[in-house]
Amino acid sequence: VIFITVQFALFYLGHQIVSSTAREAARVLRTGGTPVQAQQQASDYAKKIGNGLVTDVVIQQQAAPALTVRVEVTAKQFRPDR
Repeated sequence: VIFITVQFALFYLGHQIVSSTAREAARVLRTGGTPVQAQQQASDYAKKIGNGLVTDVVIQQQAAPALTVRVEVTAKQFRPDR
């Protein structure tokens, strides 16, 4: 039961980190930043708040209606059992 609780907590934390990273990348794009700047900022942000839990962050800007920014973030999550 404890192992399942720890695994769920790590999964939830990883999800929160990736969600926050997506918001940060979208913020950069909304304020006139380039996709390269958004990628760099997202990677730095994930390292800062993730403390190594989430690595290899990649953002993809997706087509969206005018005045809308849509960002998809993919990343690897640290797994202590591997």
